[in-house]
Amino acid sequence: MDQIHGNTVSVIFKKYKSARNAVSREIRKITRDEQLDVATQCKKNPKKFWNFVNSKHNAKSAVGDLLSADAHGNNVVSTDEEKAKALGMHLSRVFTTEEKTTYNTSNVNRNATRSSFKDIHFCNDSILHKLSQLSVSKSPGPDSFHPQVLFEIRHEIFKPLQRLFTTSYC
Repeated sequence: MDQIHGNTVSVIFKKYKSARNAVSREIRKITRDEQLDVATQCKKNPKKFWNFVNSKHNAKSAVGDLLSADAHGNNVVSTDEEKAKALGMHLSRVFTTEEKTTYNTSNVNRNATRSSFKDIHFCNDSILHKLSQLSVSKSPGPDSFHPQVLFEIRHEIFKPLQRLFTTSYC
């Protein structure tokens, strides 16, 4: 009897795994097709592209009601101002204050650290070349952008990327 029961559970589990994998494959296919559709239509339909981009942003969630302990006992804090004060009071007890010591920085050569970075230039052509080498058959990275999307809009984003790289590195 145990053998029959064990086989039945095994068959049911195999059917479950098969159905689960089929659903996962279908979800991945739908997601890939949707991203490919956005990538191919990004120039014709920028609204669709920006809706897709904005859907990837994490929405800010509001801070819920807080339970604050005051001199009279516990009370619920619900307004933003009260929440800010309650969190400020709590964090002021957690963090320590540092001494306000002034340091003599007159001997520091401020140009010494920046001089080694002056020769670095981010060329538009090299950024465009790297974007053109993206493998569009790869899966999206941790930012959830499909490489096909970046590949299709490479001519629009290489200048902002060059500005971003230049300002963040120099």
